[in-house]
Amino acid sequence: KYFPSPFHSNVFASCSADGTIKIWHEKIPFVILIDVCSDFIFFYYSSECLMRFDLCTSLEDIGWSPYTSTTFAVAAAD
Repeated sequence: KYFPSPFHSNVFASCSADGTIKIWHEKIPFVILIDVCSDFIFFYYSSECLMRFDLCTSLEDIGWSPYTSTTFAVAAAD
């Protein structure tokens, strides 16, 4: 599951059943394919993991604080 930051449009947090929390930064898209005949342009978006936390328990949900850009909460399965 992932959740975008309410403060930074290109930052999001993710959590998973393996117990990891990751803070991601979506990089600026760049063009990798242009088809002039059909006016088709394909943009490639890549993301970079900025931080990783391992809580050693299955995680089900994550959310950013609506008031502080550096605070988030996670919900464990148990």
